Amino acid sequence: MGHWLQNHINPDILGIELQFGYFNFKALEPFAAYLRTAGENGALMHFVLGANQRQLTDSDLRQTFELIEPFPDSSLTVVAFADGLFHPKVAFVETEKNEFACLVGSGNFTSGGLSINIEGFLAIDTAEDDCLNIIEQIRDATRACPITL
Repeated sequence: MGHWLQNHINPDILGIELQFGYFNFKALEPFAAYLRTAGENGALMHFVLGANQRQLTDSDLRQTFELIEPFPDSSLTVVAFADGLFHPKVAFVETEKNEFACLVGSGNFTSGGLSINIEGFLAIDTAEDDCLNIIEQIRDATRACPITL
């Protein structure tokens, strides 16, 4: 997953959406400068993060909020359930070329999930002639899932 993110997150993206049940800012930190520049250029950032089993720390949440807070159209949502886990692993990136990339898989957005763990993912990318319709269906399905806090 780390390699995919390195190839898709850059200062010219138009937007990024992340939905991950487990997250730490240390995994996002290598991309923070790119995301700040992208935000200053008008990119939208929408992060939906799980607070599963108290693994999302105050520090991770604060640093993520500080990253996107200057950009009023961006959002950070935290999801927690008493009797279950919020467990998606989905990333969407809209590139400057108005192309879309999507990653769906097993890895968490943690240092281990991005680097040392062996994970499986499906990567779909319109720049590689993959079907935009598939990406839109995955994106719309994740957006359609109502979250009541």
